[in-house]
Amino acid sequence: MAAQPAERSFDVIVVGAGIMGSCAAHAAASRGARVLLLEQFDLLHQRGSSHGESRTIRATYPQPHYPPMVRLSRRLWDDAQRDSGYAVLTPTPHLDLGPRDD
Repeated sequence: MAAQPAERSFDVIVVGAGIMGSCAAHAAASRGARVLLLEQFDLLHQRGSSHGESRTIRATYPQPHYPPMVRLSRRLWDDAQRDSGYAVLTPTPHLDLGPRDD
């Protein structure tokens, strides 16, 4: 009698391993969920919205709800780098200029 394939079950299935899908999968897995992350393209492909070599994390917004989200995002990036043992951010200070009332 042929062996039956092992049945696999997941609590969460995320389709798309771009920045949003990867973050959703990481958040679910860090809370103990069994996660399957699916991506149709190769690792580091050029088809996503977050490809390329540089990004800016900016905390200067006139809307008051953005700066706390940016600070949380930075802490989560730091956590992800620590947990993975892989550094992807190179902090580089920058200066934002804009209208006086912003």
